[in-house]
Amino acid sequence: MKVSYNINKWRVLFAALLLICTVSCEKHIEIRRTGPERELSLNAALYAGPSEQVAYVTTSYHNKVRGVKDALLKLYVNDELAALSDTLREAHNHYGSNLDAVMMIPFRAGFGAGDKVRLEVTADGMQASAESIAPEPAEIVSVDTIPIIKTGGDRKMALTKIKVRVNDVPGIDNYYRIEAFVKYSITRVYLDPGEFDPVGPQFLRKGTIRVKLDNKAEPILYSGSHVGANWDYDPDDTDYYANEYNLFNDNVFRDKDYTLTLYAEDLRQYFSFTDIAFLQNTKVSEKRTLVVRLYTMNKDMYTYYNDCMFDNSWQSMSDFIPGIPYPDNVNGGNGFVGALSVNDFEMELPYIEDVYKHYHNL
Repeated sequence: MKVSYNINKWRVLFAALLLICTVSCEKHIEIRRTGPERELSLNAALYAGPSEQVAYVTTSYHNKVRGVKDALLKLYVNDELAALSDTLREAHNHYGSNLDAVMMIPFRAGFGAGDKVRLEVTADGMQASAESIAPEPAEIVSVDTIPIIKTGGDRKMALTKIKVRVNDVPGIDNYYRIEAFVKYSITRVYLDPGEFDPVGPQFLRKGTIRVKLDNKAEPILYSGSHVGANWDYDPDDTDYYANEYNLFNDNVFRDKDYTLTLYAEDLRQYFSFTDIAFLQNTKVSEKRTLVVRLYTMNKDMYTYYNDCMFDNSWQSMSDFIPGIPYPDNVNGGNGFVGALSVNDFEMELPYIEDVYKHYHNL
């Protein structure tokens, strides 16, 4: 495993939609500036299961970053060709703006736990490759949600406590990341349809929204100083090194199960109905599903995410902290490619029969 030190680096943070069970996954990529030799930068997080995947490529030399004009991607699973793509698109950050010189190559491929995946990219006369083995996924045993009200002074906040019980993969060191999403669909029914009104449910909207998790009450996730039982929810508290990716390992529960405690704002606030016409003689209803997603990764991927988090924190601004050693497993270039396994746990949230009455307190 190569190690790259980025004292004068160009950070590129962006969000890319990666369709895994209709849920988007955020991707964080580090583009390294190099010396006089022109080389490819190749970065990708590959997810087990049949999925839309994406790789990010650029070139770097003389401390500059340049785009590529053409590229061919090949993905091998256990040394057999599984995907081929020559589609190039401009990459965008999470604000929707173009990322200069960064190109993305979308492709579709599937693989499972234990499979060896090798990514090869040829671009502008150069070739780079990297390989990774997809780890065995951990199991989410159960998920419980508890609505609570937190008070502080004259403030009241409706929160949802989310307790996630995880069963560790036995016999090895494991590294994890946890996320949550809400999938929703909204329908309208005409109670007494007339001649020109549709009969039966009329579909209005569906979507998936990422749930912002607060991890400061969970010791294995929170790296600040206000850990554990004495924690009290404060949305303005930023005095800690935020574990924004919700990374953890199994050091304290190896070969056992463990229950994580997380908080989120009231899950009902993840919807907007302001542009939906509430007509007379109709009823608007919704269905909500909470998806808790657990990623299992190897140590290098875990280190890579941790380095990205630290590099994006205020601590990294210190003149006394040297460049961060990023893992680099790309042959013929630089960057990082890792395979992750995914396990989802879905649960139906309480059904709201009439959205209009609920949100207008009628």
